[in-house]
Amino acid sequence: MEAVLREASLVILFFLGGGGVTALLLYMSKSAIAVAVEQAGKREIANLQGELALKLEASKAQFARDLEATRQSFTKDLEVEKARIQAGYAESMERLKAQFSRELEEDKQRFARDVERERAHTAQQLESFKASLLLAAEVRRQAAAKKVEALLYLVDIGEPLLRTVINARSNHIDDHKDSMQKIYEFIYAVRSRQHFFSKEALKILHEYPPSLMRARADFDKRSDVESLDRAIESCNRLIDLARAELGVSSDAT
Repeated sequence: MEAVLREASLVILFFLGGGGVTALLLYMSKSAIAVAVEQAGKREIANLQGELALKLEASKAQFARDLEATRQSFTKDLEVEKARIQAGYAESMERLKAQFSRELEEDKQRFARDVERERAHTAQQLESFKASLLLAAEVRRQAAAKKVEALLYLVDIGEPLLRTVINARSNHIDDHKDSMQKIYEFIYAVRSRQHFFSKEALKILHEYPPSLMRARADFDKRSDVESLDRAIESCNRLIDLARAELGVSSDAT
């Protein structure tokens, strides 16, 4: 390239002569300066690029170191915070566990007291219920015994009453007085014991003496033999009533 420039310079000098040589030299000086400036600028740019590259690499390395230091510091702080949180969590869990154990024990004791109180209350109620049952059973037993006694007494005086009324002699004052006395005794016995019997049973008991008196009257007036059968039937109704009240079958012997 330089050889070409020298040949071109010689040609120009040959054609231009002395004045042209000066101008040419001036031109060439300016060109050389421009080339030198350009080359110096390129070298400066290259140097700047190299320095920039070095600084950039240094900055990258420093950033990497700072980043690694920051990461390590953050990791360390994170581990410390994690350990602190775990320690606090473990402490809280132990505290909650102890509190739960205390509350559970208190609940167990309270439940045991409630169970014992309910058991005692239930036992007391059971004893009271048993006592009331026994009392009611005793009352029913005594009432049943008195009812049986009343029935047996009414049958004991009712059956002889039939014989007294039927066998009484007509127009015989003593027999008539004896019959009426036995009838009044039976009526009084029924009234004094009527709280043991139902209305149906009392109806049969109250009708027994009048039925005997009607049968005796029919026999005295008309010599009606069937009136005796009606009297016996009234007595049988009295006996059947006693059997029904006592739960005894009429077929029992």
